[in-house]
Amino acid sequence: MERYGLAFQGEISRISSGITKSYGGALDMTLQIRGTNATYGTYRNGVGGPIWWNAQEDASMIERIEFVKGPAGFMLANAEPGGLVNTVTKQPGRESTREITFGVGSFNLMRTTIDLGGEVKKNSPLTYRLNTGIQKNNEFYHFGEFNRFFICPALKYEFNENTSVTIEHNYVKAQAQENTHSSVSINGDFWALPIDFAINDPNNEPFLGADVYSRIYLSHKLNDDWRFNGQAAYMTTNWDGTSLYLEGISTTKDTLHRSSSMSDWWGKLMNMQLFLDGKFNTGKSVEHKVMVGIDFGDGAEGSAYGGTWGEKKFPLLIHEPTYYLPKDSLRFRGETWRWMASNRWMALYIQDHIKVYNKVVITLAGRFTNLTTGQDWNSPPHDPEYELTDTKFTPRLGLTYLVNEDISIYALHDESFLSQRGAIFGGGRLPALTGSNNELGVKAMLFKKQLSLSASVYDIRKNNVGTTDQLHDGFYLKTGQIKSTGFDFDMMGKITPSLVINANYSYVDARITKDTDLSLIGLTNAGTVDHLANIWMKYTIQHGILQGLGVGVGMQHTGKRSGVSPGWNSGDGNRYLPDYTLYDASLSYTTDRFSVMFNIYNLTDERYASNGWYYPEFGEWMFDVGARMNFRIQTSIKL
Repeated sequence: MERYGLAFQGEISRISSGITKSYGGALDMTLQIRGTNATYGTYRNGVGGPIWWNAQEDASMIERIEFVKGPAGFMLANAEPGGLVNTVTKQPGRESTREITFGVGSFNLMRTTIDLGGEVKKNSPLTYRLNTGIQKNNEFYHFGEFNRFFICPALKYEFNENTSVTIEHNYVKAQAQENTHSSVSINGDFWALPIDFAINDPNNEPFLGADVYSRIYLSHKLNDDWRFNGQAAYMTTNWDGTSLYLEGISTTKDTLHRSSSMSDWWGKLMNMQLFLDGKFNTGKSVEHKVMVGIDFGDGAEGSAYGGTWGEKKFPLLIHEPTYYLPKDSLRFRGETWRWMASNRWMALYIQDHIKVYNKVVITLAGRFTNLTTGQDWNSPPHDPEYELTDTKFTPRLGLTYLVNEDISIYALHDESFLSQRGAIFGGGRLPALTGSNNELGVKAMLFKKQLSLSASVYDIRKNNVGTTDQLHDGFYLKTGQIKSTGFDFDMMGKITPSLVINANYSYVDARITKDTDLSLIGLTNAGTVDHLANIWMKYTIQHGILQGLGVGVGMQHTGKRSGVSPGWNSGDGNRYLPDYTLYDASLSYTTDRFSVMFNIYNLTDERYASNGWYYPEFGEWMFDVGARMNFRIQTSIKL
């Protein structure tokens, strides 16, 4: 679906099956893929891993999104077995690009972007791309504000037809009065409070997020069959601010308890990858496609944080709320804690796709990873410091049968490895997470390869899973094993030249299957959604006086989502947030150089909880509220 203005990764669940946003809003966010945590499974041009993107990409700087399901993502970095998401930014090319967009919408949205690119001069070996933009809007709740600025220049120099170098820089800065809008149920009623009821105070300074990313990429064609690619990147990220967060509700259900919380989060990552890929034959009927790579990384993140949790210093009467508190009272001056985590890795991987008689493809691949994980706590002193090294070989085995040039059936086995940061209360650190994925699937291309279909079933096992210890701040619990089984279906492309469709469905059952605490066995993995279904269809008139006029409709269904976590609120077993269904529509008109698009989201003004947790302390849910019905209009002009 055509969308703009939001961080594009926030809409991933509309694009591909089995992916949901598990936390976040205007600024940072986390994902789940196939019921597994993908917090560190978001990449930009293959760069990522142990880093948290705080400002996120703007939709206008993105060329495409790549989805890598299962642990096949091991070729980019150590990752969880669910998979990863790779964002590819717009790159220089010889085609001239001159486009300006203007957008307005609900909640005082105003937005402008510029996309420029092409040859510096005719037939020059130097090409460029420049994407920049600014956005400002309020939110659907009181006192909500959001601003973003981004600038992304890139240069590509072609030494000859075989060799080129690309240099790219991304700077994204954003700020928000609140990252998410939280609410609380009252006597079990999710919507007892108005949907726009403000929790934060307008006198709080906005939260700031910034991502700075630089990359150099070399591509060299050795001959018709072999190519060498190398890239090096460095990025930093920051997240700073103080806000009032919802902490609970009084026993009389008439007063909300809020805590003041500050965070100064930072991250940095250096990453270098060298690839060699090519093909050769052994005999007349066996073809090999080989990729060999080396991956180096050195990353760290940490924060200073503190808060008035449990002090009940900022009560808010539900029926007579008082805002605009003195700014001085909102500044946190209490005790702060500091931590830092580091990851350094070196990995070697090789993959060979062996095609036999143009009918059977055997995939043999493996990655050897040497990963050093460190944790340094300045406070509290009882949390240990350490630096430990883990090594692991993770294989990948696949078998594909090519029914014909349009249909294939496959089976694969993947294994994953991920060292985990964190200590266990009472002693010790989290052991490395290991996992496996067994998968069967089918892929097809229909309507002269205009429409793609894929379907798969999978069985994922994760061992030594680390989850946040809600009873001991800064510590983790080790869960024995989480098993995730499910089904994915995706359909994307054109049914006719006029009708475009993007539809997907996924079913996920992710549960704890092994643990020393037998009461946890059978507990649904925190944040997991059982059923997800999305469809977006657009019909565009191809001929006549109405040529270029398009109409689109869409639906998104999110099933029940787990709202309990081991060791905290799981005493009464599984609890789930209610499911919801959203409907969207669009009307557009496009010519060669001009387009205008009108989108309406959440047509029925559905009230829904995008995620949340059950709090046994006061017997209610605290949850993030989804946006009410809103519209956006975007005009694009190509010069």
